[in-house]
Amino acid sequence: MLTNTYQSYFFILGFFITASMLNAGCSDGGPPGLSESLDETVSPIEVIDTFPEYADENIELDVSIQATFSASIDTSSINDSTFIVREGGIEISGTFSYSGSTVTFMPNRTFARNTSINTTITSQVADVEGNTMDQEYEWNFTTRPATTYEATPPTVIETNPKDGATDISANTNISARFSKTLNPETINSNTFYLRNNNGSIIPGSLSYTDSTATFSPSESLPDGVEYTATITNDIEDPFGNSPDQSYNWNFTTKEIDRTPPRVISTNPENHEEDVAFDIQITATFSERIDPATINSNTFRLRTNLNSISGSVSYEDSTAVFKPSSTLQDGIVFTAIITDGIQDLKGNSPPNNYSWNFITKEIDRTPPHIISTKPQNEEDDVPIDIQITATFSEQMSKSTINEDTFELYQWQWGQYRKLSGSVSYSGSTATFTPGTDLRDEQYYTVIISSDVTDLAGNALGATYRWDFETEDD
Repeated sequence: MLTNTYQSYFFILGFFITASMLNAGCSDGGPPGLSESLDETVSPIEVIDTFPEYADENIELDVSIQATFSASIDTSSINDSTFIVREGGIEISGTFSYSGSTVTFMPNRTFARNTSINTTITSQVADVEGNTMDQEYEWNFTTRPATTYEATPPTVIETNPKDGATDISANTNISARFSKTLNPETINSNTFYLRNNNGSIIPGSLSYTDSTATFSPSESLPDGVEYTATITNDIEDPFGNSPDQSYNWNFTTKEIDRTPPRVISTNPENHEEDVAFDIQITATFSERIDPATINSNTFRLRTNLNSISGSVSYEDSTAVFKPSSTLQDGIVFTAIITDGIQDLKGNSPPNNYSWNFITKEIDRTPPHIISTKPQNEEDDVPIDIQITATFSEQMSKSTINEDTFELYQWQWGQYRKLSGSVSYSGSTATFTPGTDLRDEQYYTVIISSDVTDLAGNALGATYRWDFETEDD
């Protein structure tokens, strides 16, 4: 047994001595020595780690794929032909980065959900010494399934204007806010549009930001028109989900008031007569008027010769012209509302509005007595007579009394005032003596100049007449 051991030892020792001699003998360009042959032995590289690992599941969609090799890699050998990534059999483009012996593939887009990703590294990949893999390396992993958020289609959760809204401004932009972010490329004139009540498409532009799409009409919308806004089911979220159906909502623009205001009543009325001298002239309109347009330039009063000064006020729907002084009596006045007034929407009447009235004519004619009973210088007058005086017009009753309607008897060269009562009815005053008159006596009746008519005009002069009673 020992002999065999020594034999082996000497055999090995002899092998190395011989090899050394051979090497020394070839140092001048002869055949390579054993040590050189050993140094040139080829050692293939291999993949020693990956991320994700083989058969991993629930991998995020934006994952970058890594492969770590057993040696530093010649980066020129890494390209899309030697490091191939496939999604569902379709090659995915991307970029590469390097760190030590690790190569990282960064896809140009996120991977699809719940999809098998296959990565193949071919045998053309080499390390910095030129060593290659003895065979290609391949592994798979699976991306995560869709989340509830990703799988849920977008819906419209708010609009402006709201569905059924009325009185909407003609300059309103129409917007729709969604339940989630959309793919902006799917928001266009084919998926978001506005139509009028005739079905015509309204031209405009679209914008999208923060889950809200906005349609801006190119021009102001006509007033009083119903519009329908539509979001079709061709819109998509970033995950390719579309709504189950299109979404429509309606609104109506505010109707512009183009009806001009008009005068519906006046005081005094047109052609009214006997109008008081201190009247305030009013005009009531069919709607509220812009107070700034009611002034002395738009509400005027005049005669056929002159303008009447005054102040103008306005409350509710009524304008008031207050003359600076009382109006003259018995004069025709013309009130004018010009077309310079405006309602609250800026509408003006097409023409001026005017009306006429006549102030009450003051009675300046004094009354006079047109008949008496008994008549002047009448004789044989009954002793129980009631003495009357009839005037040319109605008199002020308060001025007809015992002090202004008197009866005197001529006796013994002088006049004696007789007592009695005075009454007035219609236009006739009556004096009733306190007792029967005496026969064959002369009497004088006096009505004072202080009696007046209803306008205050006095009789002007004392009225007197005489009579003689009968012979009993």
